[in-house]
Amino acid sequence: MAQNAVAANQGKMKQVTTRGSASRINRLFTLVEISILIGVIVLFNLFPEKVGIYSSAVEPYLFVPLLTPEWLPYIPWLNLWWGLALTLALVKLVYGRWTEALRWADLGMHLLSICVLASVILGYTLTGGDSSGIQENAGLMLVGFKALLGLVLVAQIAALFSRMKRHGVRVPVLQWRFD
Repeated sequence: MAQNAVAANQGKMKQVTTRGSASRINRLFTLVEISILIGVIVLFNLFPEKVGIYSSAVEPYLFVPLLTPEWLPYIPWLNLWWGLALTLALVKLVYGRWTEALRWADLGMHLLSICVLASVILGYTLTGGDSSGIQENAGLMLVGFKALLGLVLVAQIAALFSRMKRHGVRVPVLQWRFD
């Protein structure tokens, strides 16, 4: 009888440990996330003239700035996204464990990032610079920049669905079967 009670308690301990480790937040990843967010916020807000595409394969040296005047309407939305993401990362670091509110905030953050990235991809044009070399290469650079943003968008969508699955959120549309 005592052996059965010990075995049952050990089984419960394993379940609690497994569940507990799944709700822990990876502090190292969160610190890396905070560092990247701070770097991006500083770069885009304090040094926007440094953000661009550099090319030295063509003489003379070529630099195409990505943050043209058409980019300015997106800066507040990007700052909102990055600021909220930074706040969420700091809260995750303090709590150290997933809570229901943190899970929903995380999903909301991914939805916000998808909306911001989609609006930038669909609305942004690259019309900056005075050099004819810049104008000749601007179309190709714009396609490359939008492709990069598209990859980030796809990654955000994949992360959203992954987190929805991990957090136990079920979306009826995703459960339809087309036989």
